[in-house]
Amino acid sequence: MTNLAFYRGKYGNFWDKFICLVTRSEFSHVEAVFDNTRCWSSSPRDGGVRQTYINIASKHWKIIPVDISEQLFLQEKGKKYDWIGLAAPVLKLKFFSSKSKWFCSEIIAEALGLKDSWKYSPEDLYKRYS
Repeated sequence: MTNLAFYRGKYGNFWDKFICLVTRSEFSHVEAVFDNTRCWSSSPRDGGVRQTYINIASKHWKIIPVDISEQLFLQEKGKKYDWIGLAAPVLKLKFFSSKSKWFCSEIIAEALGLKDSWKYSPEDLYKRYS
């Protein structure tokens, strides 16, 4: 079983709250969850694409079951976080998206096989799969 875990930004730092404000969402981050605690995403806290272990069984996370593969995450592990790309889903301009860096919802959308993965914010993914 795999899931998407959406982080409720009100529990986070300045950047989490800022992302929520700009995207008009309660969610600032998204993780692909395998085996209930093993997570993949691109995180600014960790510098980019990485695997980590997170206790998602808290009020900070909203969980949605999905089918997702680890293949892209394994392939892209270590790629940098795309700070400038964060503007792409808000401004709806691909110009801001990097071909060598990822932001969280972009790599998740790509791993899910969604076209134009740069267009997706955590909120967009939540609405699509909830």
